[in-house]
Amino acid sequence: MNWLKAWDTLQTARNVQDGKPVAKNARLVLVDKERRTVALRLYSTNVLTWFADGSIELYWGSWDTVITRRYINDYLPFGRLYRDRGQTYFGYNASEGGFVRVPLDGERFRILSCKWFLETFGTNGQGRTGTNWKALTERVRG
Repeated sequence: MNWLKAWDTLQTARNVQDGKPVAKNARLVLVDKERRTVALRLYSTNVLTWFADGSIELYWGSWDTVITRRYINDYLPFGRLYRDRGQTYFGYNASEGGFVRVPLDGERFRILSCKWFLETFGTNGQGRTGTNWKALTERVRG
């Protein structure tokens, strides 16, 4: 789901301030009316936020669970959040160049766009790993 679809879906709610239920225990909510920011709220946590500029923010907080990742993945416009051997990753299968994955250290990750993600993290067919990822993800999350 992209920002426009999230915004349009929210507008069909009976009361926009209360949000629009989209799944069990999940609803689309208006975060900032002026900036037209919409979030997917799971229980009481905004796990995925869409911004009008096309950027998205993933937030799992201390709830890095299978359920949280499933809800985030169901509504992500591209890529997926997953966990492998105790490490959380954001991964994207680029049509050219293979699979890109970014190890995430923390609770929040902001992506400006799919194009930006690929330009920033690139592809090498094997995914990316290494010490420079921590610095990049710190800059991205900031």
